[in-house]
Amino acid sequence: MQSFSTFLRTPWLTVRRDNAPGVFGNPIELWNYKYRAYAEFARVAQVRFLKYEDILDRPEIVFSPSDVPWSTYPRLDIPDRSLKGDARTFESFRQMYRDKFWTNAIEIEDIRAINRCLNHGILEYLNYDLAPEI
Repeated sequence: MQSFSTFLRTPWLTVRRDNAPGVFGNPIELWNYKYRAYAEFARVAQVRFLKYEDILDRPEIVFSPSDVPWSTYPRLDIPDRSLKGDARTFESFRQMYRDKFWTNAIEIEDIRAINRCLNHGILEYLNYDLAPEI
């Protein structure tokens, strides 16, 4: 099994479903490519980008019945406890994301490598910040 550091620096060989050039320098370049395409698509279609962090933070707003086509379905039912059988609650999971838990799990050089490769215009468009280099 390769390390996360190695994964970040390994060329990404695309598959047919990626609908992209054959090789990217790393997975972050693939992310840039895909999200740039999504942003371009949003210019010609009604698109709503949902950040996972927003869904965790305020699911009742993100899935407001007036906004979504499936609003005739029952209210979103969010489990209070982890479905994996561990002790985490929905609130503790939300707090992990608020605290940006990954900044402690990823080496600083990897965070810097990610930040260098990310397309800053796409991050701004999606309302994301660079990962803090703590």
